[in-house]
Amino acid sequence: MSFENDCFVKSMDLSDYGFEVVRLASLNKTPKEIEEILGLEHYSIHKKFHAYLMMGYQQYFETHEWNANLTEERRALIWRVFGRLYKVIRKKNEQVFAI
Repeated sequence: MSFENDCFVKSMDLSDYGFEVVRLASLNKTPKEIEEILGLEHYSIHKKFHAYLMMGYQQYFETHEWNANLTEERRALIWRVFGRLYKVIRKKNEQVFAI
């Protein structure tokens, strides 16, 4: 099998890499971690295996409770942003009904 830009594909076939990218992404590995595990050049996963990467992340989010992986700081940030947006929306609604 020949690829136009296959300088980073070493010993495995493209389909083998695709399977491994999906598997590792479904374990919530970052693209950089996947590239290091598979021995790919940096950013090559985004060029050739992006669809496989997204399929793996989709599997992860469908089968895991992704909220459990958020840190407390991240949850607090999300709730602060949500609270601020709620206040802005509520004020705009009050202004509309006050007219």
